[in-house]
Amino acid sequence: MSLLRAWYSIQPRALRLLVTANVCIYVLWVLALSHIGVTSTFVTEHLAFTAAWPGFVYEPWQLFTYSFLHLGPGFIGLLHLVLNMLWLYWLGYDVEDLYGPHALLSQYLVTAAGGAILSAIVYNLIGTPQILIHGASGAVLGTITALAVRQPHKRIAVWPVGSLRLTHLVIAFLALDLLILYGSGVAVFAHLGGALTGLAYAMVESRGVDLSSWAKVLFPPRRRMRPDLLHRLERRLAGASSRERSPGVARAVAPQHKRPVEEELDVILDKINEEGLDALSPAERAVLESFSRNR
Repeated sequence: MSLLRAWYSIQPRALRLLVTANVCIYVLWVLALSHIGVTSTFVTEHLAFTAAWPGFVYEPWQLFTYSFLHLGPGFIGLLHLVLNMLWLYWLGYDVEDLYGPHALLSQYLVTAAGGAILSAIVYNLIGTPQILIHGASGAVLGTITALAVRQPHKRIAVWPVGSLRLTHLVIAFLALDLLILYGSGVAVFAHLGGALTGLAYAMVESRGVDLSSWAKVLFPPRRRMRPDLLHRLERRLAGASSRERSPGVARAVAPQHKRPVEEELDVILDKINEEGLDALSPAERAVLESFSRNR
């Protein structure tokens, strides 16, 4: 369990937030909310996206909250969540690594809203506004599309096809939506709207407009640990602490010969292992900084 907590604590911040929110809300829905009449009604009527005009005008948060809901029953609902989170993890990791956590969060929310708005327009025009929309698919596809536009030569491995350009993968997703899934109950226009919004998002940002600056306040800059400290932490996570060496080496670094600051550092690294980097007190962070400066 401690290794799981440590692994979780070092995941990219926005990606961790988005995946955790989706998974926790799904579990809460399956275990409790869907079985209670008043909460089930509240979720479907006020948090999922209602395409009927002018519902979302009076409840604009639906443009975003629907993208955290996976309300499908049984295995289908679970599969819906798992596929969305896998794609978000695989490619959202790249978005956050290249552009920062604020960029990933912004793209997810903006493309979710774009998918909802296009759905509302189309479903009202064709006379089926009663459709209820939920799920992260539009936001995930929009995020992938924005990355594909900004990194047109990026390739990913897709089993069993092999290596594909990300742009080709987006095209394949949209073709699947239009040729196979339309009419199946899948919110195809949310997918299409998310992709179109992701395309527009990337094109605007390529002109020097920062559309994600508003989200920077949610992710203040972090000081990075020195590589030697990260290496020691990684060894802890792998179960190879500095005290688990061969007997000859162990005698050379026996605890009684350690400097006090190194002993304190070992305690701090153990705490990071068990509780995560954010659990450190200001004094413990100061020890880390001091050790980094003096090495």
